[in-house]
Amino acid sequence: KKKKKESLKKATASITKNMEKRGGGILEIQLVDKTNDLANYYQLHVTFETVDSMGANFINSCLEAMAAEFRNDAIEIVMSILSNYVPECLVRAEVSCPIEELGGEDPQKFAEKFHQAIQIAEIEPYRA
Repeated sequence: KKKKKESLKKATASITKNMEKRGGGILEIQLVDKTNDLANYYQLHVTFETVDSMGANFINSCLEAMAAEFRNDAIEIVMSILSNYVPECLVRAEVSCPIEELGGEDPQKFAEKFHQAIQIAEIEPYRA
């Protein structure tokens, strides 16, 4: 298990080198057994620190390099995807203004739709 983690880190070394210089990179690699939910199904959860960058391209490149590392094993990679669902990453932002200052054709309608979007966000963590 530890050997595989090291081989995955080695497979991504050329990709993570510059990110590591800035204080980022791969923080954790964790095998998650999901066989209770679906037969023969495991997930590899990889936690990244992307410092000041958005990191999607960096993460996707790392995931593809990791998937390639399994190609010689008797393992089928179904997909390598990143998730925007990061409940540990909390940000608080606040702004206020009178509704009429929102502009557009119908500031009141915009405010109502914005409020609705917030309500959806509170109940649906997997939204894009």
